[in-house]
Order: sequence, then C-alpha cells, then structure tokens
Amino acid sequence: MKRTRTLASYFSRIPVTELNESPPPPAPNQEPEQNIPPPLESSEPEQETLFAPTAETQSIQPEPPLEEETGSNRASVPATEVNQTPLEQGVEDGASSNHVLDPEDIIADLGLRKDIDEFDPNVRDDARREVDNFGVESFTTNGFTNWKDGPKLLDDHANSIAHNKARLDYESYKNQRQSVTHAMDKGEKTGEEIYKGRLIIILGVVRFLLLQAHAFCGHDESANSSNKGNFLEMIEWYKGKDENAARLLGIAGKNHTMTSPKIQKDLCKACGEQTAKAIVKDIGDRYFAILVDEARDASIKEQMALIVRYVDAKGQVIERFLGIKNVADTTSSALKEALDGMFACYGLSMTRVRGQGYDGASSMRGEFHGLQRKILDENPHAFYIHCFAHQLQLVVVSVAKCCPSVFDFFNITTMIVNTVNASCKRRDQLSQQHHDNIVNQLDSGKLFSGRGKNQETNLVRPGDTRWGSHHKTLSRLQHMWKAVLEVLENIAEDGVGEKRTTASGLLLQMESFEFVFILHLMFQLLGITNDLSQCLQRKDQNIVQAVALIGITLDKINDVRQHGWDELFEEVKDFSVIHQIIILDMEDKLTIRGCSRGRGGQQ
Repeated sequence: MKRTRTLASYFSRIPVTELNESPPPPAPNQEPEQNIPPPLESSEPEQETLFAPTAETQSIQPEPPLEEETGSNRASVPATEVNQTPLEQGVEDGASSNHVLDPEDIIADLGLRKDIDEFDPNVRDDARREVDNFGVESFTTNGFTNWKDGPKLLDDHANSIAHNKARLDYESYKNQRQSVTHAMDKGEKTGEEIYKGRLIIILGVVRFLLLQAHAFCGHDESANSSNKGNFLEMIEWYKGKDENAARLLGIAGKNHTMTSPKIQKDLCKACGEQTAKAIVKDIGDRYFAILVDEARDASIKEQMALIVRYVDAKGQVIERFLGIKNVADTTSSALKEALDGMFACYGLSMTRVRGQGYDGASSMRGEFHGLQRKILDENPHAFYIHCFAHQLQLVVVSVAKCCPSVFDFFNITTMIVNTVNASCKRRDQLSQQHHDNIVNQLDSGKLFSGRGKNQETNLVRPGDTRWGSHHKTLSRLQHMWKAVLEVLENIAEDGVGEKRTTASGLLLQMESFEFVFILHLMFQLLGITNDLSQCLQRKDQNIVQAVALIGITLDKINDVRQHGWDELFEEVKDFSVIHQIIILDMEDKLTIRGCSRGRGGQQ
C-alpha cells in the first residue's frame, strides 16, 4: 500500500521505546530472525528527533510503522531506518542516490536500460554523456586489456549509440535517395554554396572599389534612382554580364542581399584586416623600420598613421601602409600608447624594430621625452633617423622666411596664381593666350617642334608642405610670362572693385627688376634642391648614396655662391630686355628695405 502520512507527523516526537515495542511482522516466504534480543529498557528520558515539541505536535499521536504492499508480497521497514525520522531518511537518500550517477544503471541492453528522463535531473547530463560514449572507448582509445572480455565488449559496442549512429550513417550513404538526414544535409550545403557564391560576387565588387579608391554610396540609392552609386551600379552591371551572378543575386531575399551600408563597411573592414595580415605575414620574423606621422581626415580628427619598411624575401625594399589610429592628443606618451596598441593588434614586436622615422615635431623627435626616446628606452637598436627629404624641406622654408625679399616674392607669386586661376574663364583665356604665343614663336623660328615639346600647360598652385611644387610654379610662370601679363591686363581693364586693384598691383610687381631677379635666383636654387629631394624619396635609395647626394648638392650651391653671379645676372638682363623690363643700374643707390628714403635709408 502507499505511504499515507500527514506533514505534521514528520515533526512529531517519536520515542524510540514505542517504535521498538512493535516490530514489523516478517514478510511471506521469509524466515523469522532468530535470537533477537528484547529491546533494552533505558532509564534515560525519551529522545527527540530533529525538532523540539510544540503544542500542536504533542497532540498528534505517532502512527504505526509504514508498510509497503505489492501483490501478495509485503516488505517491512527495517528497524535501522525506523530510528531515523523521515526527513533525515530523505536527505540521506538524496545525497547518496539522487545526486550521484550509479555506473551500473548504464547497461548495454537497450530494453533494460533506464531512460534519460527516469534519472534525477541533477545527473541527467552525466547519464546522457555516459550513454553516448558507452562502448566506444574500447575500439577508439583504450583498446582491449583482456581478450577474455572481447565478446562481451563486442556485444556492448553493438548495442551502443555510437555504433547504431555509424550504422545508420552508412545505410544513409548507400541509399541517399531515401535518407532524410542526407536530404537535410544536402539542402543545408546547397544553401551554403549559394550564399558563398553570392558573397564572392559582392567581395569582388568591394575589392575593385577599394583598389581604385572609389566611393561606395551614392546620393540617392532608391529603386527609382538613375544613379545609385558605384557599389550598387557595379552589381547591376555584373548581373547583366554574368547569368550565374544574376541568378544568385536574384534568388536572395530582401534581407539577404548584402548591399546595406553596414554590410559594406563590414566587408571593407574585413578586407583591410586581411590586407594587414598579409603585410605582417610578409614581414615574418624579419627586422623592419616604422614611419609615423600625423594624418588628419575630413572630420578634423587627430590620427596617427603607421607605415612599415622592410626587406622582403627577394631582397627588395618594401614600404607598406599598415593602419591609422585615433589619438586623443599628440603628446609622446599618447603616441607611444597608441603605437603599442597597434603593435599588439597586428602581432608585431617592438624588439624587431631597427629604425624609426618621424617629422621634426618635438613630441616625435625629442631627445629626452620624445617618442623616439621612449622607443629607444625599450629597444636600444631602434635608431632614429630624421627624414632627409623633410630636413631639406625645412631648410628651404627657413631660408625663404629669413629673407624678407624672398618671402614677399613667394607671397606675390601665390597671389598671381590665385588671381589668374580664380575662374574657368580666366584659365581658358590663359591657355588660349599661351597657345597663340607658342604658335607665333614657332612661325618665327624661335621655337622648334618635336615630340613632347610645347605641350598645353597651366599655372600650378604652390603647396604649403611640399616646397618642391614651388619649383614647378616658378618654371610655369617663367614659361607663360606673356600670357599671364595679358590675363592680368584684361582683369585690370574689365574687373570690378577689389579684383581690378589687385590685378593692377600684381602687374606692377611682375614687371619690376627685383621680382625678375628673385624669380631666376630661386628657380636656380630650387632646381638644385628639388633634384636632391626627388633622389632622396626614391624607394631604392640607401643612406650611403643619400649622404653622397647631400655633399654634391652643397658643392653646387657653393659654386653658385662663388662663381654664379655673372651668369645669373646676364640671364636676368636678357629676360628683361625681351619683356621690356627696366634694368637697374648696379651703381645707383637703393633704399634699404624697412627704412625711409627721406631719413637716410639709401645706400
């Protein structure tokens, strides 16, 4: 029969003497125990179990011993268990059986084996793992230690889940048309192949646009737009040229086209990461040098650009752009922290650095607290070299600024270029005037035609950071002198207000002997330094040749200083005679710049 006890009976005081006075009757087919001594009478007070008696529990009478009845068989509760309260018995049973998996419960016979749901919830995961691995170790890992148990292990393995799964996989492989598993796997593989083919097409478009540095998005990417941007338009062009691409992209759902701006950015980022991995892989364990400089984008954010320079397996000097890192400020500590972060991201080691090159900023090249000093403290072999081309640039800028006349000359030159190129109409007028002058000189025999000669050209605006562009500007100005004067005359006649006044003043400055003299002088000097700058920026240039070129350039400049005056002056006079510019007498007195003529400023 079932146990029918109330909850309050578990908390009542059960004297041990009363429980021992009524022993349970023996079960059928079981011999009674012999020589059982009578219970000992104890003079001690009655024992309490677990809880102290209360007014409610004292009024509850203890129930007789519990019995279980199954058919004609009756099992009595052992006396050792009667001495325990039911709460204690349940705790001990749960600790010993419910929370610990009994290995004997996992047997080979599937008919006699307990289901996973019949196990205690605390041990179901362990039971499931034991069932999955049952009978496998003997044939995969452990092997047979005793061949006497071989038949038994074979029988156990035959009834194991691993064996049955392998048998079903083999049968499915032999009869694939009727296999549900194979049909499902085939469907999943087909979907993966379609997705892979679609992804390859999209990646091909992304790689092309990245290689050509083209923009992805358009101003209007709606379905009715005539120009949806480079990315979407190229995909449409691809679909029109390739039927397979049209099929793969056509069967994709609207949420699976991989054309959203977010996915475009993710693909671009993935391409950048793969490119960086390829560069790092090409470097390998070789030594390399780093070049760090400031790079400010259109959003005016402070960024640090990192370039690595190394020698590849073919012995060629390779220079690769590795990445950009946003920095909070440009202090040496912040730059060093950002550089360490980029090294950790790309898997590079500071111990492999053998050179470092920066610009002339104090936070970069500082001898005591600059970035180069912090790297040298960590790696004494990372020698710092200031870029020779940048040093030459700084020298030219310093020379131009230290002389007031030269400084004013370049300011006037910049104003001339900006005024002449202010509109398309003026640029076209300048080109036409220059073309007519060349035709007249060809007709008169002053110029000769030939391949690559007398090409159409225009004035070049000088750059603030690259003074090599100043040499090209002066060359174009000297070559297009008459055309520039004619355009300025037209502006002075037809212009209005400030433009007219500016053009008149520039005409007066251009036709002065001082302007022409400085034009020829700086054209000659910048020509010498520009040749050196171009040689220093060559990829195959080494430091020995660079030092030799610097010495040659210094010798040329010194030769111009010692012996170049007469030749330069004759060249300036010839130019002045051709363009009707008044030549100054070198014996006349001139007013000192910055001094008044009436206060004795002549010499």
